[in-house]
Amino acid sequence: MTGLAPRGADDKVSTFVSDDPNKCISDFLQSLEKLAREVYGWNTEFSRQAAIRTEMAGRQFREATACCYCRSEFTEGSNKHWDHDHLSGEFRGAACADCNMKARLKRSFLPVVFHNFKGYDLHLMMSSALGLMEGWKISVIPLNPEQFLSMKIEFKIGEYESEGKIKPLNFTIQFIDSNQFLNASLSQLIKNLPEAECRITSRLRSSRFPLLSSEVLFSKGVFPYDYLKNSDVLKDAVLPSQESFYNALTKSHCTNSDYEHAQRAWREFQVSNLKEYMLCYLELDIRQLADIFENFRKISMQEDGLDPVHFISTPGLSFASALKSIKSGIELLTDAQMYSLFERGIRGGMSFVNIHKVQATSAAGASTGVDSNEDVDGGTPTIHAGLTELLAVDANNLYGQALTMNLPVGGFRWLDDDELLLWTEDRIRGLKLTDPLAYLFDVDLEYPPEIHETTEDLPFAPEKAARISGNFLNTCSSCGKRSVRRTPPIIRQRS
Repeated sequence: MTGLAPRGADDKVSTFVSDDPNKCISDFLQSLEKLAREVYGWNTEFSRQAAIRTEMAGRQFREATACCYCRSEFTEGSNKHWDHDHLSGEFRGAACADCNMKARLKRSFLPVVFHNFKGYDLHLMMSSALGLMEGWKISVIPLNPEQFLSMKIEFKIGEYESEGKIKPLNFTIQFIDSNQFLNASLSQLIKNLPEAECRITSRLRSSRFPLLSSEVLFSKGVFPYDYLKNSDVLKDAVLPSQESFYNALTKSHCTNSDYEHAQRAWREFQVSNLKEYMLCYLELDIRQLADIFENFRKISMQEDGLDPVHFISTPGLSFASALKSIKSGIELLTDAQMYSLFERGIRGGMSFVNIHKVQATSAAGASTGVDSNEDVDGGTPTIHAGLTELLAVDANNLYGQALTMNLPVGGFRWLDDDELLLWTEDRIRGLKLTDPLAYLFDVDLEYPPEIHETTEDLPFAPEKAARISGNFLNTCSSCGKRSVRRTPPIIRQRS
């Protein structure tokens, strides 16, 4: 088992390596506790640096008109504080009193990042090591009974006096899953990262393996997982055959290019057996992940001033970003009718059976495509008369698009009767999604018969049905005489 801990802005790292299959995980957790105690001691000793006041920093401080964190503007009566890095003493910016107090280093916190933590690494910890750690208090955020999004460990690291009493000082280790932020394989993520940003990975070549090519250094390694059935094979002095790289999980064989990549890595790492190859493969993996996640942290800090290691997933990070961008806060809905109106508008995706096949008649009279009504026994498909062209339309990143749209944050009120009279059809049609002031309409909707057929596959204005029961359910769905909540594409009048 291999682990890596970045040591600072110079990209230096410390590594953990254990080749004992019986206790490598418990050894890793013990090394984390040791590292946590070192981090706490180092932070306590070196996090009291005085502010370095340079002429340039002084000018930036004097010219600042808003807090460097919350962006709230300074007024004549507000206090502008010199905020500095307590490790280096360097000026960070002019901050308001509240942000200056909050922007302090957490001396007793250590984030630990795994890729696919919830699906793999956590299971190994729980089955073989967590119960062996004395004094550890464990709390989790579950996704389901078998998968946890995050795991928090607390243990006593010292004591402090408060109000005449001696209280325990706890240190927190937070395990998070990088896959909850970067939902892609490590292979794809390292392809997307420019080589110039792979500083931690590059040090592997400059410090220990000078023969490493960029193709090996900046690509996901290849390893025969299923070949490793016992520790004896680690003594193999040659790379296993290409057939030994078969992946039983994905039921895929090793391609010629992947095997050539493994052969090249074996030569350039200058290993003498499979054990050395495995350790190099693991270290390359975690260095690449460190570069990927550190680059993600850097971008997030530049864009929003938010550090992903203090969140468990992208939704939490993006929600915090949204809240930070709203300087005036969000108005609380205290009107029950208003709340109900918004709540009724919340729905999930529609429940329906897609039509995946359709057939058209080309201009030359020949049929193209396959109709959805084609006989499964090979009968003649139905040709749609007059349909001469097929156009496939799809939309990507729907959730991302929704996140870019405006949301209501305040100023909620009902329109009176006189104001409602001013809302003509032209005025309603003139509203835009980008308007600074938005309106929510609760309407009766007519669905004229002449558009029933043309919209039957995807009816307009889907709504969340209170309950679906009776004739709307087939025999299987109505088993047990239970009704269900769905968003069906129903063609009917709405009121």
